[in-house]
Parts: sequence; C-alpha cells; structure tokens
Amino acid sequence: MCIALAIALAVFACAICLLARSLDDLIKQLDQVNKGERQSIEVYSRNRRVVAAAQLINSGYERFQEKLDAKDDDLNKLNEELAFFSHDIRTPTAVIQGYMELLEIDEDEDNRRGYRNRIREKLASMRAMIDELCDYSIIAANNETSSCKGVAVYELLCSVLADHYEAFSARGWEPRIAFDDEGYCVMCPEGDLRRVFSNLVGNILKYSAAEPHIVLHDNVLRISNEVTDPDGIDTTRMFDRFWRGDSARSGNGNGLGLAVARALCERMGVGIEAFLHGGVLNVELTFPKEERVTDLVGRQV
Repeated sequence: MCIALAIALAVFACAICLLARSLDDLIKQLDQVNKGERQSIEVYSRNRRVVAAAQLINSGYERFQEKLDAKDDDLNKLNEELAFFSHDIRTPTAVIQGYMELLEIDEDEDNRRGYRNRIREKLASMRAMIDELCDYSIIAANNETSSCKGVAVYELLCSVLADHYEAFSARGWEPRIAFDDEGYCVMCPEGDLRRVFSNLVGNILKYSAAEPHIVLHDNVLRISNEVTDPDGIDTTRMFDRFWRGDSARSGNGNGLGLAVARALCERMGVGIEAFLHGGVLNVELTFPKEERVTDLVGRQV
C-alpha cells in the first residue's frame, strides 16, 4: 500500500512539474509575443488545458492582427482617396489664382467680367466639394439612427424627382416609374431616405445618357439608366469615398454623393448595390421585408 501511494505521489509530482514547466514556457512565449519577437505560441504539453489555452491565445492574436491589417488597409485607402480629393481641390484653386492675376493686369471690362464669372463657377465647384465632404464626415461619425416612421416610398421618390424637375426638363427627360404597389411603405428615417434618393438622382443627372427607369418589385427598388461611358464605371468601387469614374473626373463634386448614400443605407439596414447590363447602370435598394406593415384599414403600406 505504501509503495503504491509513493508511486502515485511521484507520478502526481511529475505531472505537476511538467505542468509548471509548460506554464513557464507559455508565460515566456507570451512575453515574447508582447514584445513583438514572435507571432504565435507553440506548446508541447500533453495537458489539454494548456493546449486549449495556447490555441485560444493564438486565435485571439490572429483576429487582433486581422483587425490591425484591415485598419492599415483602410488607412492606406483613405490616404489614396485624400490624394484624389487634394488634387480635385488644387485644380480649381489654381484656376482661381490664375484669373485673379488676370484681373489685376487686364483693363478690358468685358474680359474682367468673364474672369469674375469663371471665378464664381470655380468657387461654387469648391463649395460643392467641401459641402459633400462635411456631410459625409457628419454621417460617418454619427452611428445613431434617426427616429423612424412609416414612409411611403412612391410619394417620397416623386417628391425628390419633382425637386429636380427643371434639370430633367432641360434635358427633355421624363423618368419612368413602375411600382407593384404605390402604397408600399417602409419604417425608416424619412430624411435619410430622401437624401439617398436625392443623391442617386443627382448622380443620374450628372452622368446619365437618358432618363431613368425606376421599378419597385416586392421589396427591391431598381433605378436603371443608360450611361455615356460604361467602361469607365467600376461598380465594385462606385460607392467608395472620393471615387469617380474616368469620365467624371473633370466634373464638379468629389465622388462622395454615392458614398453618403451607402452610409445612410447601411445605417437604415437597407441593402444597396450596383451592376451594369450592357450600357445600362442599375442601382438596387433592398428594403428589409419585415419593414412592411398593414395600417388600420388593412391597406398595405
């Protein structure tokens, strides 16, 4: 009996020593990870708890590293985007400076009037770009969703199109609208959805080759329009900050209108995506199906 007890105690003591050695090695490796000398932990212990602890530490470190890499990628992307924005701001600034210098040396009043008009145009362009940047910054920094209410999509869309009536009329365009249900209603902040519609319509007026065709089927709203340069559109990037297609780089704005639309859609839980079919650009808004409700008289709203 005494011999068996002694053997058991010896085995237990050996196990304790091995466990302590494994923990010491684990602590040493954690210290090396903390100092940046290694990126993962290796254990040779048969103790399942030590192995599980090492696996959890490695898994946590990998997730942390992935987040760091994603932030680095986003920072690099932001720096690239800011470089585009800086170029877009620098161009009208240089033009304004040039016309200011001409104003000082040219005594012809007709020429001076033309210089002043060009300066006003470029200042308006800069103001539009800066306003877009401010709006995007405010929206991106604010994660709180505004108060929601039932919004009739058809009525709101018609209101936004009416706001742009003069621009459509000047082009001889009449938007074509086809809704399965003109009483379709979603629960969302009306101001946010109006801004999304307004930005999408503004993008159509800038770059479309024809009037838009707007269709609502079930919970998906599709806005389709012919574009002048489909090869210059990258639908995987068109909602990115500061991105503009090659054909749009000479126009006003800084490519934040669609980024604002996406940010607002994400905040409302509305899906937004774009795809090209031939020479037609399609933008789809997918509303949550559970948003559809029935009012007191049973009408689908």
